[in-house]
Amino acid sequence: MGTMAGHLHCEPSHVTAIADSLEAGGLLRREPDPDDRRAKRLVLTEAGQELRGRLLKRLFEGAPIISALDAEQRAGLLAMLRMAQSGDEHRALRRFPAAAGDGSCSPVPS
Repeated sequence: MGTMAGHLHCEPSHVTAIADSLEAGGLLRREPDPDDRRAKRLVLTEAGQELRGRLLKRLFEGAPIISALDAEQRAGLLAMLRMAQSGDEHRALRRFPAAAGDGSCSPVPS
């Protein structure tokens, strides 16, 4: 929960409360982390995955620019945004040179 709270820029107790609500609603479950027995992983249930899909579909319907991208391009955009958000924009620009304006549109293999 602490790692997720760091990514969300909030207190771990807030993540715990959200996870509790989602778990109570049948949208996620907690599983032991195979690498750290003290930690738990949050995993979407089938119902959680279905809801996520519906939410993403609605999100993309409202954004014509994003909805024009195919699945691979959306995944690349998401990866680039995550790298930029993490402060690793240099890695993002190396992997996705189109973001620097060179005209290419495909990720460079890592």
